[in-house]
Amino acid sequence: MSFDNLKGADQWADALKALIEESQTAETLEERLDISKRLTEFITRSRPADETERAAIDQLDKMAGAVSEAVLIAEIQQRVQAITARANELAALQKTFASAASKNLAAAKSIRLENLRAAITAATGIIESLNKVKGDLAADPAASEEQKGISTKIDRALKSVQDARNALELLGVPISL
Repeated sequence: MSFDNLKGADQWADALKALIEESQTAETLEERLDISKRLTEFITRSRPADETERAAIDQLDKMAGAVSEAVLIAEIQQRVQAITARANELAALQKTFASAASKNLAAAKSIRLENLRAAITAATGIIESLNKVKGDLAADPAASEEQKGISTKIDRALKSVQDARNALELLGVPISL
């Protein structure tokens, strides 16, 4: 639309009406920016044919400014709605991820606890077996000096295994003998 040949408030009013109708169908950012730019151009170029039309032209300019503002506000609102929708989607995804992470952490802890329990149980079994062997050696009157010397090595092994079991129990799974 060219504003070059418009004269008088009636022609400017018709031009504004056409711009308003076009603004109502603007859907894309480019269309809205273009219509806003043309409404601003309308304001800067509109001229009364004579001084009796000054008030009418001023009123048309105010309407053009209001429509331009409304077009841009509509664009902003649409973008805010899109951002809000993405933020809501993100919040839902974060909730899903947090839930999955929590389940995975619980599963990992469970696996870790199972492994700890197994290690502690195995250490307890070793301790019991070593104590039985040590007791058997001590009780056997026919045991050689070499066999009795094994008792010292068993004591060292017992201490090591007991220390390891105690350390494992400190990780959170005490199991009594």
